[in-house]
This record gives sequence, C-alpha cells and structure tokens, in this order.
Amino acid sequence: MRWSGRSTYKAVVALAAASMAFAGCGGSDSDGGSSTAAAGGGRGEVPSLKASVGSVGANYGPFYVAEAMGLFERHGVDVDVVTYTGTPTAGAMLVSGEVDLAVTNTTTGVAAMRQQPVIDLMNLYYADQYNLAVLGAEGVESIEDLRAKGKDCRMATGPAGTSIYGWTLQFQEAFGLECRLMEIAQAPAIAATVASGAADAATALPPDAATMTASRQGVTYIYDPLTAPEEIGRQIVPTPVPITGVFGMKDNVAEKREAVVRALAAMREGLLLIDRMEPEEFAQTLARNRAWAGVPIESIEAGAETTMKSLAGEQEGQITRPEWDEALAQMKLWDVSGIDPEDPNIQFDKGVDLTYLDEAAAQK
Repeated sequence: MRWSGRSTYKAVVALAAASMAFAGCGGSDSDGGSSTAAAGGGRGEVPSLKASVGSVGANYGPFYVAEAMGLFERHGVDVDVVTYTGTPTAGAMLVSGEVDLAVTNTTTGVAAMRQQPVIDLMNLYYADQYNLAVLGAEGVESIEDLRAKGKDCRMATGPAGTSIYGWTLQFQEAFGLECRLMEIAQAPAIAATVASGAADAATALPPDAATMTASRQGVTYIYDPLTAPEEIGRQIVPTPVPITGVFGMKDNVAEKREAVVRALAAMREGLLLIDRMEPEEFAQTLARNRAWAGVPIESIEAGAETTMKSLAGEQEGQITRPEWDEALAQMKLWDVSGIDPEDPNIQFDKGVDLTYLDEAAAQK
C-alpha cells in the first residue's frame, strides 16, 4: 500500500460520483440486501450475483467501500449480500450455489479448493507485520520481558489454523519465545486476557489493542505495528502473503463471467480509492455501510491505518505465483487443517484465475 497521491482523493471521489450521476445510478442498499444497479447506459438487463462477506472487518474494505459508494451500481451489476459473517460457511455456500462469490479469508478459500473446483479471482489484503499488535500484562513491557519468562509464559491468540494463530507462531519464532499459547475463539476476548491477568501477553487486532491500552492501566504495547521499526516487523513476517480474497466456483463464475468481471471492477475501484484516502476518510466510508451499524467510529478509526498498510492497492488485486506458493507454505506453518502445499488441487495454475481481474482492469 502506498499513501502517495492522497491529495487527489477528493477529485477521484468527485469523478466517481459524477460518473454515477451520469449513469443514472441509484443509492446502495448495504443492509444484507441488494446493491441494485439501474439498467442504464445501453447495458440492457443488469446482471446479478449473490455474495457472502467474511466479517464486518476493515480487511474487507474494498467490498464495503464499493457498496457504500455505489460502485457496483456504477459498474452495472446487482450484488445481493447473503451474509456479512460468512467465513465459517463460505466454502459450503459456494459449493451449494447459495452464493456466486465468497469474499473471505484465503485459508477458507484454499480449504474449499482441496475438494471442489474453487478459484481465487482477486487478492484484497496481505498477511504482514501490520495485521496485529502484541500486548503485555502488568509488569510485561517488552519482548525481553517475555523471553525472560522462558516456558513460564502464557500468550493468548486465536485458534490453530487461523491467521492470528499463525502470526503468533511467527512472532514467537522471530524472537525466540517459548510461551504456551492460549487459543481463544473471539478476537476481542484475546485482548482482554492481559487485562484480567489470565495471560502474560496477547496477540490482538489493532482496534482491540488501542481500546485496551487506552482503558486499562498496566496494559502496554509489546509490539505496536504503527510505531515498530520496519526491520522488527520484517522479522515477524519476512514475506507478506495474500490472506483475503474473492472466490468462486470455476464453472459458475465462467457462466456468469460478465457479472463477475463487473463486480471485480467495482471492488478494484474501491481498492484504488482506499489507497488514496486518509485513514479517517476510510473509516468514515466504512461507517456509512449499514453492516457497520453499531460499531463505534472510534473503533473503526483505530484499525483503519494499520489495515490500509496491508491492503493490496499497490498491486491492484493481483496475485503472483511466488506469493501464492508462500501463502500455501505459511498455511502449513499455521496448522491449517489438511493443507498440503504440494496438493495439486490448490496450486497456482489450478486455484488462481486472474483473467477476470484483467478484464475488470480494462473496464472504464
């Protein structure tokens, strides 16, 4: 992600708004319903898709920005969102035909690829050093403090097979830690373990970390992704890998190619717009989407800056073969159940199809 060109953001948004007005587009309905497009501009009947989104998270920002800013409508596609909490069931929904596109984490997509002809169409977000923070309980203020505890150390993280768990393994390996990992399913509860004293350290999402350090005395950052030197971050994640993407069943997306290309064009435009936003503008755009109703703007803003650093705007959603191969290797390290990097069904040539994104990039 590059933050150059921020001064052009308002002009870009104005151009997008003008384009929507010219096309006669309506507003976005982002309440788990349809983002309905007007059948203008000589396009005839508007193609439609059903989609699931993994969670109400900023890593899915390109989708949410496309929805909030009416970009699906501008590109002439009707996207009906079946669920905004679709990660646990994304693979099953694709296979059953309940959804045409699953915007979900890459581990979920790859797990589905093992058994079914599922393909990755676009990358939205990378696993890198900016994804997470590490908090210390009272009296634990540095990596050295954790290392000094040896095996008498408890570190809270997500369940095995998740990117939070994998990132924590990489953090431990990078700094020679021997902490016993406490697997906790709900992300906010991970951060709370250091406040209660149940853990000596916790790997936390940046918004949860910001809230916890601001509200609880004695809880401090051991690793803050926004202030840590680049070389420290690179010790944790030497090579960023694709971790949030857009997936579909091969035959189904081929049958609905026009609609899929238009939807990808909208998400790609959302990705590029985010790349030019200030963090506050990104947070405010997310907050406009009704899926984010009830999420405090302070919490959205707390995670916006770190998320923007990990989005795939500079790469425009593309995935390279080396990135994909490294992602598969990382999934094995993360203990993602059943993932074998040598499995022929999940190799780049079979599991990734960027021709849809290439067509989307050519859309005006």
